[in-house]
Amino acid sequence: MTNRKTVKAKLLGKMKTSQLILLFFALVTFAFCEETIEGMEQILPKSNLCDLLFSTSYENFDAYTSVGYSIVPPLKNNADLSSSDPDLKVSLELQDKIVHSGSRALKASATDYHDTTDHGAYPIIQFSKTSPNIAQFSPIYAEIFIYLDSKVSVYQNLATFSSDDRNKRTIQVNVGENMKPTLYGVPQQYQTATTYQSDYVLPTNQWVNMTVYLDTNPRFGVVAVWFDGTLASVGRVMNGNGGIYNVFFGLQNSQWQIANTYNDDLKIWSVGPKCFGVGVPRATLRPVTTSNAPSQATTAAIAIVIALVIATLAF
Repeated sequence: MTNRKTVKAKLLGKMKTSQLILLFFALVTFAFCEETIEGMEQILPKSNLCDLLFSTSYENFDAYTSVGYSIVPPLKNNADLSSSDPDLKVSLELQDKIVHSGSRALKASATDYHDTTDHGAYPIIQFSKTSPNIAQFSPIYAEIFIYLDSKVSVYQNLATFSSDDRNKRTIQVNVGENMKPTLYGVPQQYQTATTYQSDYVLPTNQWVNMTVYLDTNPRFGVVAVWFDGTLASVGRVMNGNGGIYNVFFGLQNSQWQIANTYNDDLKIWSVGPKCFGVGVPRATLRPVTTSNAPSQATTAAIAIVIALVIATLAF
């Protein structure tokens, strides 16, 4: 009869060999998946900008009304330069006092507190209404100049992008009372688990260039936002449908906040390597992670290492 200690030693030796193999692959996975924020600028390939999908300098609302896009609160006439909703206590105005370029800029205001709901004022870019229908495509690159005339007391939404026509899957750029912009709706709806978050503080009483890269690819979705060239926040986008349907700039904020937001010089492009006239643009980006938010692959690698340590200790 084979000695039990000998059998146990052989089994333990085989087990440790397999453990070492698994540990090796776990460490390799960790090394390759734990990317750094260096090179994040590569997902903003300005040389690959394709079609200019939308642009306005807010001299009028023609860029919205001429194609049937909605404006909240609605204009009484398409030629109007302002609108308001006394019940929701919000207003829009193309004013000439605070302007980045040209003679006018958009002013979106929450003029008073509201008792029951958050409120907002914003023109809506509805790509699903654009012919030919470009809503099914992403990634996109959006650039806009924003101006806040006071600090945020609760929260304020600077931009919202919807991956469907009913706004069930949205990605937002928000700023809280600490004035640090962050992404909301990453990686899932209603979540704020960014893969990178800087300490950038949004200034007031000056124009700031906000740029957003967004890909809603169901497998490799990613979003990043810069302010005056400084990378502020990065996140994965899961459960996107690959398109951009609605885009909201202007103002959305807490019901307990009075605020003004100014917008000017908005442009939205599709991003290559191929353009709509040649083929469907599709991102081939790998998700970007940093040490303060491990990726799923990194998390799996860590779990394998922990399991191996426990198994080793057990024997």
